[in-house]
Amino acid sequence: MISSSISLRPFLHSLVLHHHHQDVDYTGDLLPITKASSIIEGEKVKGAKRRHCWLSNAADNINFSIIQLRIKRFKRFQLSIMISSSISLRPFLHSLVLHHHHQRTTASNSWACLAFENSANFGTQRVIFAKGFRLNCLVDKVMDGTTSSLVNDAVDCFAEEEILEPNISTLVMNFENKSDPFGAVSNPLYQTATFKQPNAIENGPYDYTRSGNPTRDALESLLAKLDKADRALCFTSGMAALSAVSHLVQAGEEIVAGDDLYGGTDRLLSRVTPKHGIVVKRVNTTDLNEVASAIGPRTKLVWLESPTNPRIQITDIRKISEMAHAHGALVLVDNSIMSPVLSRPLELGADIVMHSATKFISGHSDIMAGVLAVKDERLGKELYFLQNAEGSGLAPFDCWLCMRGIKTMSLRVEKQQDNAQKIAEFLASHPLVKKVNYAGLPDHPGHDLHYSQAKGAGSVLSFLTGSLALSKHIVETTKYFSITVSFGSVKSLISLPCFMSHASIPSAVRVERGLTEDLVRISVGIEDVNDLISDLDNALRTGPVAEQSRVGRKKKMAEAMMVENGNGNGNGKEDYGECLIGYFEEGSHESHRYYLSRRTTLEMLKDRGYSIPASEIDLSLSQFRAIHGDSPDVDRLRFSATHLSDPSKRILVIFCGQHIVKVTSIRSIAAQIVNRETLTGLILIVQSTITSQALKAVNLFSFKVEIFQITDLLINITKHVLKPKHEILTDKQKKNLLKKYNLEEKQLPRILQTDAIARYYGLEKGQVVKITYSGDITQMHVAYRCFGNHKLHYVNFWPTKGMFHVEVKVKRYFHGHVILHIKYYNQNSLYVNFLISPSKHALVLKHNYSWLLELLCCVLS
Repeated sequence: MISSSISLRPFLHSLVLHHHHQDVDYTGDLLPITKASSIIEGEKVKGAKRRHCWLSNAADNINFSIIQLRIKRFKRFQLSIMISSSISLRPFLHSLVLHHHHQRTTASNSWACLAFENSANFGTQRVIFAKGFRLNCLVDKVMDGTTSSLVNDAVDCFAEEEILEPNISTLVMNFENKSDPFGAVSNPLYQTATFKQPNAIENGPYDYTRSGNPTRDALESLLAKLDKADRALCFTSGMAALSAVSHLVQAGEEIVAGDDLYGGTDRLLSRVTPKHGIVVKRVNTTDLNEVASAIGPRTKLVWLESPTNPRIQITDIRKISEMAHAHGALVLVDNSIMSPVLSRPLELGADIVMHSATKFISGHSDIMAGVLAVKDERLGKELYFLQNAEGSGLAPFDCWLCMRGIKTMSLRVEKQQDNAQKIAEFLASHPLVKKVNYAGLPDHPGHDLHYSQAKGAGSVLSFLTGSLALSKHIVETTKYFSITVSFGSVKSLISLPCFMSHASIPSAVRVERGLTEDLVRISVGIEDVNDLISDLDNALRTGPVAEQSRVGRKKKMAEAMMVENGNGNGNGKEDYGECLIGYFEEGSHESHRYYLSRRTTLEMLKDRGYSIPASEIDLSLSQFRAIHGDSPDVDRLRFSATHLSDPSKRILVIFCGQHIVKVTSIRSIAAQIVNRETLTGLILIVQSTITSQALKAVNLFSFKVEIFQITDLLINITKHVLKPKHEILTDKQKKNLLKKYNLEEKQLPRILQTDAIARYYGLEKGQVVKITYSGDITQMHVAYRCFGNHKLHYVNFWPTKGMFHVEVKVKRYFHGHVILHIKYYNQNSLYVNFLISPSKHALVLKHNYSWLLELLCCVLS
């Protein structure tokens, strides 16, 4: 076994074979022994002898085994060599020295060959297996006795065939059930309790299904392959499997277990196991010092989860396994959250791996099953005895269902994980989410450790809102997440662990362990991720805490909207930002809402080139109240405007008073404006939502209709001090720009149709905007954007001042919301998430880095 990050080639070139019986004077190109840095004996096997091997000039952390095969007076032989390495075979064989076994004579009489069985773990993420070869060797000639000639002749005899380890998805689909004599493509179901025996004193391979069944054996054999185990055993549930493991521990011995475990496991360890005289120590498994101090001479078993359930903490399985084995203890890892697709703890040093096959392995929430996989055959026999004695073996029909579900496990896990990653990124950027527990996020404290021992982060995550009321609302409001325990199903699930899966843990203990009542756990399914994100967003936005905190959040937005010249503009008018602050302090008074939205609409139309009287824009809040009162009549708020450069363009603005605009309202509006032949545009300002039927009716208008929510217009985003200058190019300017840079229109970066700035200026498809920004950090920066649809855009930006590099990745997820992933590279890497909500005109920062605000504005559009 080779466990090293070094190349295999120098290792093999430093491999020196030493004769077993006597010292030999090496000739030819045999390497002289300069230093014996490591001496290892090969295991004794049938047809082989022990062989001493010396390593010269090799790393001290290399372990290897050599088996010498004795072949006497045969000119034909077969040699199988498995090499886990990406190197070519020929250099390896040139390093493989064949030496006569009994005497220093030519190879024509008899000679021996050494077969190597190696595997390499290069210590890098996600590199488990590199390459393998199977070789067939036929020797039909007398070979020269010199070493060089012997090796060269041997190389010519080998036919090289590369062997690649199949992926799990390939393995499960091509598993051969050797117990089926008919070669059925689908595994047969042996739905029987007993088996007929050949006679009264002899038993066949099966007698009673509790002790064994062909369907269960086939499933166990497949699961053993998936986990790289010597044996796997299937139980009636995950808890039945864990209970069997606990019976390996005797009275007076100790179990060291993590303090963040599944609620059923916690119940077993805290209420059942101690009754048998077993001491259970609970530790924080993320703290290696705490784990090391807990493991002692009486420790029999170390019980781990990674990631833990439900707080998604990461445990260093390798190091803890080394600690446990140093004291002769076994290591159990509950791998239910990962599945064999993403993690194989046995390869990390664990002795026993448990899967709740109810979860990802079966995947359809239609069976209960548990799996134990072990590498030690002796340990496997002990667990089989407990399985048989306790009657906890999985029933044949459940085994058959599990075999059917496991065929799609890789597909399901991959899709679920992809969805979970996007949902975690969305939640991490949401202002109402305090913390997200998901190892796939770069800022997770165990991110690097997790990816050193797993291929992915899975699809189970949890998050905190800081409010039980909001968390309860989220769980109960979502449409596409079913409220239930468990995880790993194709259907998305959601729960409050403190009241469901972990309710058996006393509340005081939960608080001590950091398991708070507002924690929401979700298991992501295979649904469309945009629907899931939209569902969660709606639940978050409509929650009770969201309503209570909305005033505070908008007040901060209003403060950010303050104009640079302070609390007055010199004309005696009320400052826009001050008016907003007053609105949020006093509450959602109708007159405030209508005043702000009408004023923003007037400013918007003026910026578009329409004729708007200055007196209308300069109208103060008190003057507006004097005219319209505290509950304005929406019919009196409507107005129209004519374009200055093109008098034929006339637009009408209508405020809809209904909370939900239905098709009848649209028909009523159509009847009112049917005789306005000069009308070329319409702006509808709605209170909340508009139905799909109403939208269809809107599309029947012969002119352009724009729809804004009244909350979209409470703030004029163009007045934000961080918004760069936008200039819409004329057709001539656009043509000159494309000609100057030899570009086509489609090569220009795009602006989304849902972008707040684009909607404000009423951009048409194909229009180009020049964006100019000058800041203390980035200095002058000019960008051009073309209005149109796009889904993903990458920006690499090098500012002219300062030694740093910023990468910006923009993704649109739902309802016009955009996630910006910004990476700032300096001496230390920094990862920052931003959420831009065009519908709210709000810039909400996950981390408050003021210097990044200016930089963000350069790429905002």
